[in-house]
Amino acid sequence: MVNSVNLKACTAGSQLSEIRAETAGGPDKVVSSEKGVSLDQAQEAAVSNSRLFEAGVSMMILDDPGQIGRVFDDYGAKLASVLTPLFADGDKACNKPDAVVFNGKPMALRDVFRSTLVSPLTSPASDQIGRKTTSGGSGEDWIHTQLSSPLMREQGGELKYADQKGGNDLLTKIKAASSFGTTVWQLLNDKTHGKQNGEALRDMLTPLGGSQSRDCVARFDEFKSRTRTERFDDAVSRMRSERPLQVDYQVDYSSAGDHGLGFGRVAVTAHDAKNQPALDALLGHKPAEGQRYANINGVPRHGAPIDTPEGERMPTRPFTMSRAEVEKLPEAYAKLQFGDKGGFQELLKQHEFPHGTGVNRWQPYGTFATESNLRGLPSAGAQSGGTCDTLLALHTLSDEGIYNRPDIVEPATLGVAAFMNFGAYHTFAETIPIGMSVANDDDEYNPSSGTASAYGEALQKQGKLQDLPGYAAAELTAPTHTNLQHDALYDRLANLVGQHAGAGIAGHVADLSEAHKSTLEALRSEHPELRETPQIQTTRLELGQIGQHV
Repeated sequence: MVNSVNLKACTAGSQLSEIRAETAGGPDKVVSSEKGVSLDQAQEAAVSNSRLFEAGVSMMILDDPGQIGRVFDDYGAKLASVLTPLFADGDKACNKPDAVVFNGKPMALRDVFRSTLVSPLTSPASDQIGRKTTSGGSGEDWIHTQLSSPLMREQGGELKYADQKGGNDLLTKIKAASSFGTTVWQLLNDKTHGKQNGEALRDMLTPLGGSQSRDCVARFDEFKSRTRTERFDDAVSRMRSERPLQVDYQVDYSSAGDHGLGFGRVAVTAHDAKNQPALDALLGHKPAEGQRYANINGVPRHGAPIDTPEGERMPTRPFTMSRAEVEKLPEAYAKLQFGDKGGFQELLKQHEFPHGTGVNRWQPYGTFATESNLRGLPSAGAQSGGTCDTLLALHTLSDEGIYNRPDIVEPATLGVAAFMNFGAYHTFAETIPIGMSVANDDDEYNPSSGTASAYGEALQKQGKLQDLPGYAAAELTAPTHTNLQHDALYDRLANLVGQHAGAGIAGHVADLSEAHKSTLEALRSEHPELRETPQIQTTRLELGQIGQHV
């Protein structure tokens, strides 16, 4: 059965205030606000079921990646071939002290990548997954070895991990690609210095010997117009807030940008000024000493799902589930067996790794997260900018770009989805549709419900809509929705895993799919309303345009 859900994204200017759902014959109901998405017990149980499924599939991918590992071997080698000479040759044009401007500061390009790629992966203070865990030695040499050493080898007609290689090495290659793409985005998205920075990137990419150096800026422009568009970073769609602090006084929310803390709504201002010194001390905010919110990620918060074990400085359990969800597995998951690796809980134990996680600090409540949750899918950080960064890295390093190259993009997206889920950064709904859009050569990826297609708007400005059939013109100018991005997501995922991951995990992924479906069916028997598939249409309205709510 299909259930039509009409949401109203209530805005104040460009900022999201709350999201309301229409109810039959009654006042609207608030389903999302800066306090997070409001789910009833049945809806939360459905989302919990999906968290477990995503964790299980992610572990399968990391343990036996097959073609996924081969793709990151290929691009790891390409990345090593440009980073190694960049770090070694101080006479390269891109290594002049003012070759680029990064975050407002003239820099040599190698110093930029030392801060954005080398340090997060090799610093002893790093909390990143895929980081260097051994002491001593050069961080740059370690990265070169990791990127240039093959993960995979042919064994009995199948791709298997090479000796001494495993899931952590795959995470390293994905993290390095993501950091590279993030840096390329920041350099070329600089409206003032983008042209100068582009020349330095061209010089850096010369060792690849193909069209990458010539086309890197054009490929960035293509990616920005088709994938990471303004619609992608729409504040109403991506809105998030910090989880409430565990304090005994009121803390008010304010814009993160007002405090130099990026994007979202943050809890750094005490309602009563007399409590501000205590709050600043808790958050590690000592601006007079040059220290700004040093403990903002580590401070205890209500609803933080992943606890830090006693004696550890970071959480060790991967993925997005809480301790309660892991300790009280639904029967279908509790009886799963993964060969000699044991059951679900044993498998989680084998994947433990100390790391920082954004899901403990942030709760997304924009339109994309709300729509995901209402469909029984988890959220961790809204549509994934990190997935975009990794795909941009591959697009930049590829011989001919990656649009309409499912042989590259599909396995890469599965690897990124497992990486993001492992670190509790993003869920499958927030990662996989982005890659599928690129693989399918879509004109535009738009995850922001209630906005019109940027492609349609461009055609309208050019006077070209009149040349299209009426139904096509109407579709291109109508407010978009995310139903197609969410519908049958896990079935599509299972098909992709079967095509690209190791053959040895196909049976386990099928078992996980069955566990998810049987658990959902049990929930539907108890809560018949879950049988209805939500088809969601979101309208954006200024607060003054709408009336009462509950």
